[in-house]
Amino acid sequence: VRSLRQEILEETAAFPTLEEQQAAALARAESLEDPKLREKVRAGIVREMGWRRRRRDAEIMRTGLEFRRAAREEGLSPEEQLARLKEMDIPPYVRAALEAELESGTQRLPNEENMTRAMTLLRSIDASRAGGRSPSQDDILAAALYGGLTDGQTEGALAYLENGNWLPISRLDDICLELGMAPDKRGQVLAPAWLYAGVLRETAQSGRSRGKRRI
Repeated sequence: VRSLRQEILEETAAFPTLEEQQAAALARAESLEDPKLREKVRAGIVREMGWRRRRRDAEIMRTGLEFRRAAREEGLSPEEQLARLKEMDIPPYVRAALEAELESGTQRLPNEENMTRAMTLLRSIDASRAGGRSPSQDDILAAALYGGLTDGQTEGALAYLENGNWLPISRLDDICLELGMAPDKRGQVLAPAWLYAGVLRETAQSGRSRGKRRI
């Protein structure tokens, strides 16, 4: 199974994006006659391509954080930032993503939607730790890119990953329950997104006070 899966992945590696590679690989797997073999190969392809997308998205977000921080510190204009990107030694897919963001002229700003997604991310960190597994920085960075988190929210989530025992989000949920907050439609009492903004700010500052970390 492994050799066949590798063969299919190698055959489809020439497609320009990981999404296209996965689609082509799964189409190739569909041609296998043995249903059990077909399912095993498909599952392996999905698992492998999911890992590759997570690595790609994490690299885009990591590079973006560093690039935007440097651009702010140097006071670079949008055109100067585009010129800087062309000079940087980064993978083409990372450059393309950052250029597209600059060309769009949009900026990720905090809103209730991305604050709620970021809070969900922190709860997933708590849940993973409770299960004996802590997420990696790549997990957090990829989720931040996919969820449309701001740079500040992402840095806060990374700080929470490193210093989460300072004030777990699950404890905030307990506090809201103790204060008599009404449950939602699912019967859960979750700390509101507006409260999360302050927690992220404090965790990020707490992390920075320990010195600069390599993201």
